[in-house]
Amino acid sequence: MLGRARLLARLLAGGLALAVVATVMALAHFERRETLDNARDRVELIAKSLEDHVTRTVESASLILQTLGEGIDRQASVEPQRLQPLLAQSLLSSLPFLRGAAVLGEDGTVLASTVAQEQGLRIDMARLGVLPAEGREVLLPLRPGRTLADLARGARPPRATARRRSRR
Repeated sequence: MLGRARLLARLLAGGLALAVVATVMALAHFERRETLDNARDRVELIAKSLEDHVTRTVESASLILQTLGEGIDRQASVEPQRLQPLLAQSLLSSLPFLRGAAVLGEDGTVLASTVAQEQGLRIDMARLGVLPAEGREVLLPLRPGRTLADLARGARPPRATARRRSRR
């Protein structure tokens, strides 16, 4: 009888240990699922916020560039001396996300620019891709380089360089 009691005690202890392990595993699974759901919700919120920011940035740039275009249309001529003040007044102070802006002639000559070194350059218009029809706005694909000088005729396309991260 004493042997049966010991066996029963061992079986109960084993069953209890198994129940505790199963409960801990279920709790760990629940916590993992909750953590993943929270991370997914956070990523979705960041993506929505980024999309909203990009949309507002592009729309702001579009509005300023439309206003600039209307100002250029009202000019008696497209001489660089008349265009340069328009660019200087309207753009960089109100749009910190724009590095610069330029007015190009149909042949690719930079008539006016917010970057003084670009004025007079001849841009290879083919490197810009297909331009939109008059009166339409289109975001063109990204091009390598930082300024219009990188798109000038005879300029070699800049190479992309990777930065090394320092290990800490």
